[in-house]
Amino acid sequence: MPPGLREELKKLGIFGNDLIYFCREGERFIAPAKQRRAALLQLGNQDVPPFIAWWRGLDLQQLDAIGLGREGALMQRQRDKGALVQALSDEGVLAANALKSDATAADDELAAFDELAVFDALLNWCGRSRAELVGGSLWDLALETRPVNIPGTHNEYPNWRARLSQSLDNLWQSAGFRARLHAIRLGRRGELQPDTVATQGTDA
Repeated sequence: MPPGLREELKKLGIFGNDLIYFCREGERFIAPAKQRRAALLQLGNQDVPPFIAWWRGLDLQQLDAIGLGREGALMQRQRDKGALVQALSDEGVLAANALKSDATAADDELAAFDELAVFDALLNWCGRSRAELVGGSLWDLALETRPVNIPGTHNEYPNWRARLSQSLDNLWQSAGFRARLHAIRLGRRGELQPDTVATQGTDA
């Protein structure tokens, strides 16, 4: 950015745009209370994979399949997931039933977490941000796994042509979808979600 531009934008009251995956200090995610206020904080957008795909590493598999994978990406993703779980735990938003009921001591530490419980905690965590605006991608909230767009591709992936796997009417009638919206709402109020929210999947 040109020198002084950030200061000028701030004077004009123009908000920044923060994407939660990049709100870091080193490897650590910035706590909600320390995130910048004059911003739209987004869980995801069209250029990052939906959370469920990110958590499962499906985006990395897809990049490998089209020859755009990076060495060490999987190990970095594991570190990122660990940092996220740590941030959610530090904030006290990770539900008591976040561990899978059938998890064993032999399981990988991160694999033992229920992905929906982590996602609901993340929604509540984002809602608790001091950012004036918080946005959740419909693609994320619908638990989609296909990306809308893969930056750097042209013919390798049908960018901007993916469709939601469910209708908006079906999504709105889903208790899981509404619970995810409620997790954000509770976060904006500074309230923790009940443990039952973490068990709500998609049931449309």
